[in-house]
Amino acid sequence: MELRNIKASFYFAQQIIPPEHFSTRKYNFQVQNFSFSIYKHASRLLNVTGVKTLKELKVCRKMMEEHFQKEIIRVRIDNTFFVKKNDLRINLAKLYYHLNVYYKEIYVPSYNQELFCGMHLKPTEKAYPTVILFSTGTYIMMGGTSFKTIINAEKFVNRIIKRHS
Repeated sequence: MELRNIKASFYFAQQIIPPEHFSTRKYNFQVQNFSFSIYKHASRLLNVTGVKTLKELKVCRKMMEEHFQKEIIRVRIDNTFFVKKNDLRINLAKLYYHLNVYYKEIYVPSYNQELFCGMHLKPTEKAYPTVILFSTGTYIMMGGTSFKTIINAEKFVNRIIKRHS
């Protein structure tokens, strides 16, 4: 499984930009491939997107501490995006039935092949990522703020793929 994107929040000990310096409700800027946002109502919070690795997240943190000359006291991962490519054959209709019968307390499956070629697996617990599973065994995981829950979700998805391929 490959990490493709991280959205994170940096919390500063002090205001980054005083609210009176905002011309709109939100201030956006870019540095390298990273996008940053500061909201007028939360001027101690800096949102970052476009981060591809945890190493890049550390680089962003250091870059913003130097840029604003202020210390970041907390980093929160708000969202992650993972992809795993496979080349298998899975009968999603059978899998949909199986998940509805045996695993609906973990993930709620949504599958309508006329609307979308993949199956959505929505978690019953917010901490877990949403999964989009395709008939090739390829899957995408979105969300999940804890790497422990992401790893558990990956194990679950790999187990059901192995069982139904």
